[in-house]
Parts: sequence; structure tokens; C-alpha cells
Amino acid sequence: MNITTKLSTKFALLSLFSAALIGCSEQSQERAKETYGDAAESISDNAEKAGESIANAWNEVAEYTVDKKQDFVDAMQASYDDLEAKAADLEESSENVSDETEDMFENAGEAFEDQLEKAGNASEDAWDSTKDGVQEAWNNLVEAYDEMKAEAESS
Repeated sequence: MNITTKLSTKFALLSLFSAALIGCSEQSQERAKETYGDAAESISDNAEKAGESIANAWNEVAEYTVDKKQDFVDAMQASYDDLEAKAADLEESSENVSDETEDMFENAGEAFEDQLEKAGNASEDAWDSTKDGVQEAWNNLVEAYDEMKAEAESS
């Protein structure tokens, strides 16, 4: 999420709060609602783009062999870092994300990191099953992110 979107979101929330607090004119309240709507739409657009990126992350590395183990680990770590940043943006830009969902994402992230560490240390014999473990952990992480995105986009 870029700085403009973050600022728009903060401005929208401040505008709505101000309108409720001091009883602004109807026209001011309408502008605040429009700004909030624009911010919500921006969150939704960014979340959709993130979803496309997430879906492609696994496809890009699924066929890596044990010879490319470190490339696999590096690529998946980069995808995780990107997803984690997007989740942080959702948490910051929306008050709708529950603590339970944040915890679910954090736990899924820890499980993913554990699987990724195992992949980095996997022998040739254990590579396929270890890679399957990473895929399952990635899918759980994406599911947790999708839940977070759905909550962030709800009004």
C-alpha cells in the first residue's frame, strides 16, 4: 500500500470522526463519506492485487528440485516477506481486522517459517515431502491472509 493510500485512509477516518464529534454540515459529512469510500475502494484494489501475487508465488517455485533448494527457500521467504508486509498494511488501514484473525495469521506465519527452515535443511530423500510441508503451510498462511483481507474490506 503506498503512502497516498495510507494518508487517504487516515484522512478518511479522521474526517468521519470529526463529522460525528462536532456535527459538521451535511455537505462536509458527505465529503467525509466519499473520502472514506475512496479509501475503502483503494484497500480493496490493493488486496486484490496482493491476491494475484500470492497465487503466483507457489506456482513459480513448485517444480524446484533439491538442487535448487536454496533458490526455493529464498523465493518463498521473499514471498512470505511480501505477504507479511501486505498483512501489516491491512492491519494498519482497517480497524475491522480482529485480534483473533491477526493471531491466526501470525501462527500460520510461524508454522510457515518452521517448514521453510526444514526445507533449507532437507536431504535429497526428504525433499519432496518437505516441499509438500512448505506448500501446506503456505496454503494455510494464504488462507489466514484471505480472512484478514475479508475482514479489512468489510464495513
